[in-house]
Amino acid sequence: MANAINLTLFRSVVGLVRKAFADIPEEQMRAQPVSGINPPVWILGHIVTTISVVPKVIANVSIVPKEYLVWFGPTSKLENLPATTPTKETLLNQLSAVYESVLTEIPKLTDEDLAKPNALKFMTQELPTQRDILENLLMTHTMIHYGQLTVWRRLMKLNPVIVFSKD
Repeated sequence: MANAINLTLFRSVVGLVRKAFADIPEEQMRAQPVSGINPPVWILGHIVTTISVVPKVIANVSIVPKEYLVWFGPTSKLENLPATTPTKETLLNQLSAVYESVLTEIPKLTDEDLAKPNALKFMTQELPTQRDILENLLMTHTMIHYGQLTVWRRLMKLNPVIVFSKD
């Protein structure tokens, strides 16, 4: 059964995230070119952690380790990151596992499931239904942090991820 969550858009968003991290060397994953900017390890960990909420909420499927919530969750603080964090490869593998779970679980939802009240009790005024909160986590929220990474990439003098041709 088709539902209103656009998995094509989700695939595109995750593709951009993967591309944005592809050329970042492991030794730069904790770099903060200016004070207060989130380093790539936190951004990627946060994206993985927040997307992993989707299969957890809709199918009670846990994919990421519990400590990810402490290190990368919504209330996490950079100063509390452990000295050794998961590698970029580990986080990208976690992203793949979460991605596959989302692609498996979302199509099982009915329109009635998606019309239910926001079960996360987060931003319930702005995102009142399950559809609203799930789409936010899968696309909008992820792209907010993708935007943070594009600023980090510019500060680190890396090439842009999206390049428009002049044709």
